[in-house]
Amino acid sequence: MKYYCQRCGRKIDAEARICSSCGVAQDRFDTTEETKPCKNCRKQIPVNSNYCIFCAADQAKLYTLDFDSKQEETKKVSEDKEQVDEPISGNLDNYNSFMEKLAQTAKEENEELNKIKGTVNSKNETEKPGLVASTKLFLQDWLTINKRVGRADFWWGFVGMIIITALFAILLELSLSVVQAIMPSAVETVYTILFRLYLAFYFIAIGTGLCRRYHDAELPWYAILLYFVPVFGEILALILATKEQSVTNDKYTFIDPVRELRKKGHK
Repeated sequence: MKYYCQRCGRKIDAEARICSSCGVAQDRFDTTEETKPCKNCRKQIPVNSNYCIFCAADQAKLYTLDFDSKQEETKKVSEDKEQVDEPISGNLDNYNSFMEKLAQTAKEENEELNKIKGTVNSKNETEKPGLVASTKLFLQDWLTINKRVGRADFWWGFVGMIIITALFAILLELSLSVVQAIMPSAVETVYTILFRLYLAFYFIAIGTGLCRRYHDAELPWYAILLYFVPVFGEILALILATKEQSVTNDKYTFIDPVRELRKKGHK
């Protein structure tokens, strides 16, 4: 292993206790001698070393470089702080301008929404409420609550949903027969998945339909909570759906303004 004199930095033998060049005794042989980390290789060297005994790095020179580096870093931090402390009035002006534009855009969109919504000038959305037309409307709006649905359209759609449920039950039974023949062990799993999916669709469709019907009758929105009370609540919710149309305001019409805006390319 290579060693260097702790005073002059010249290479010396590993066993040499005294440097042959400068005559200084090497403290590395004294286990009680205090040590310090080399500023280059970070190994422990005698505390009085001018040079690293392992890499010959000049400790005084490295210290100076390290000090200069710290001075430069301190200067940079100070400059950054001065930049942060500068007035930000320009940024505030930009922010205020942005907020004004945002408010103006929101105002214009609200005005356009009101134009799109129009007024309620008929009892039902479909021209001639019936099983096919009203059920189609019911399915189209199964996730929509931001509009009205007329009494005739609702009840025809409700009947349509019952018929669809009956047809689904028949198809489900046929499907399970096929699955039973192919993979008997999967019958229960298939039944559970299909039944729960349809059940979720059915209750969402009826629930949103009731919500639109209540908008048309101008009943309070929380009346829909009755729908989630088994038996008596469901019956009462349907009874409320028989209420006639009420048009004291145009908060809800037969047009979904959000859908219309999307058609026009608004986001």
